[in-house]
Amino acid sequence: MNVYDIMDLIDELIDQSTALPFSKGRVIIDAEKLSDLLANIRLNLPTEIKNSQLICDDREEIITNAKKEADNIIRTAEERAKRIVNEQEIVKHAQTKANDMKTHAHTTARETRKASFEFADKALSITESTLTKALSDVREGRQTLKKTIHHK
Repeated sequence: MNVYDIMDLIDELIDQSTALPFSKGRVIIDAEKLSDLLANIRLNLPTEIKNSQLICDDREEIITNAKKEADNIIRTAEERAKRIVNEQEIVKHAQTKANDMKTHAHTTARETRKASFEFADKALSITESTLTKALSDVREGRQTLKKTIHHK
């Protein structure tokens, strides 16, 4: 039986007690019953106080655990945010490097293409000069041959 139940019994004892005439609400109470109920309160009150203390202690522990959990969640979120920022910086750096490499590759390809065209043009020019000289030699030889045939 808890303290509140015992206090309800005291109320019932008062309600069932005999009223004293002309005494403005005073009653005659069975002292032995009242004494037993008060003794029960004295026995149960430390238990009630102890239970209340346990509840308060549990409340503090729950609040402390909740604060720790909240701190862990915040710390984890901050660490994740830092990782995301770092990853974004890495991606940004990689994109910059990729763009630089692409620009360099286009420049190198353009320079290589230009050098190839210049090399081919030079080779064709040399070939043209050689062929022109050879054609000239062939024509000269033919002319010489014709002169030799007409003079004999």
